[in-house]
Amino acid sequence: MQKFILAALLLLLFLPSCMVVHHSVGNAPPKKAPNTQTYSTTHHWFLFWGLIPLNRKQEIPIPSNNYRMRSASGGVDVLLTILTAGIVSGRTTKIIAYRNNNNNGGGGGNNTVCGLDEQRFQSSMGSLRSANMMQDKRDAAMRLVQANDLSCNQIRTVVKELEMDFHKKDVLIAAYSRCCDKQNFEPLIKMVDMSMHQQDIRKATIDR
Repeated sequence: MQKFILAALLLLLFLPSCMVVHHSVGNAPPKKAPNTQTYSTTHHWFLFWGLIPLNRKQEIPIPSNNYRMRSASGGVDVLLTILTAGIVSGRTTKIIAYRNNNNNGGGGGNNTVCGLDEQRFQSSMGSLRSANMMQDKRDAAMRLVQANDLSCNQIRTVVKELEMDFHKKDVLIAAYSRCCDKQNFEPLIKMVDMSMHQQDIRKATIDR
């Protein structure tokens, strides 16, 4: 009997997960979809059958409006729940998104897990690239960044089409509020040559 109990406990310890719940948001990648990655992993502890959270409230990073949330109790979580009669329990939550773009998992592009679908992004870039006058390019860029959630790599592509520093400054400031990976924004500021403009951008974006 003791051997049976020990074997059962060991089995629980090595179980990858059970009680799995999937929640899809937007055009989320299905299970076992290719070209995906786990964007974030968080573990939560609870008291009294999940009624009282033990962790401090933590914000789960979400890459875009298209992702799959996988919540599961692993072997250790189940074992602890059994040993404490449910007084203590735990669950692990993973956010899964496409590696290259968050809408269709297509290849190529910006190697981001957030931002505008690559096909739509390239289509939107058409009006910017076809503009001849610098002011027209600036206006097209402003419309693009104000209307879409873009990754930093996509914003970089937009800014590369502009020649004037003050146009780049306007677009970067406008793009920041809808940028989906703000932690990577600093290198974009250095695309502007004048240090005065760089300071203005920082004050209006990452230093706010």
